[in-house]
Amino acid sequence: MADQTAQELIKESLMEIGVKAVGETPTDDEMQDALRRMKIMFRAWAINGMTVYVSAIDTHTLSQGTTSYTIGTGGTINTDRPAIIKDSYVTQNGIDYTLKPISEREYAEIADKDQGHNYPSYFWYQPEYPLGKIWLWPPGGGTLNLHSYKQLSEPTALTTSIAFPGEYDEAILYNLAIRLAPGYGKEPTPFQVGMASESLDNIIDYNMSLDVGSIKPEILKLARRYHIDSG
Repeated sequence: MADQTAQELIKESLMEIGVKAVGETPTDDEMQDALRRMKIMFRAWAINGMTVYVSAIDTHTLSQGTTSYTIGTGGTINTDRPAIIKDSYVTQNGIDYTLKPISEREYAEIADKDQGHNYPSYFWYQPEYPLGKIWLWPPGGGTLNLHSYKQLSEPTALTTSIAFPGEYDEAILYNLAIRLAPGYGKEPTPFQVGMASESLDNIIDYNMSLDVGSIKPEILKLARRYHIDSG
């Protein structure tokens, strides 16, 4: 899904169960009730360990020679802490230079981390908590552009603009639709129930791949030290 508001998502769900027709606008009471149910759905997903992720874009002006930047609420890049950074590039003099992601080990193997350059070419994202840390090499200047996935608590208003990863499209549409159906005397069809279940399973699998990048470093270190025989 591209950026959508909670209102648009609700309209799609009401159309799915035949409560509203294309172009028909729900009443304010219907919208507020559906928004409340959407929040309840997201909370239920969170309780079940399924984080809701949204796509986000952040920019930051780099300082020549600076090797790392904190990111998160109150960090050098003051924004919600990303769970994972999927794409990044540096803009300098109107030209975009793609940054190649590298691992912790690859970054550690760089002998001269302070080597200067006009702009960075590589980055390693260290998802510490509460502030993540972005390491750049070489430490150059320009404008850093980050495309990331972040955790969504819940939409705060009907006009809240939300950019969900594509994997969420069907899960939100069908799961919200079957939650709204009983209030309108509608019975979800077997197809709708099946799509709601299947799409939810798909994003649970999707979240598992993202959550690896969200684990606190100290937990990962313990996992690395664990041995199946010695414990």
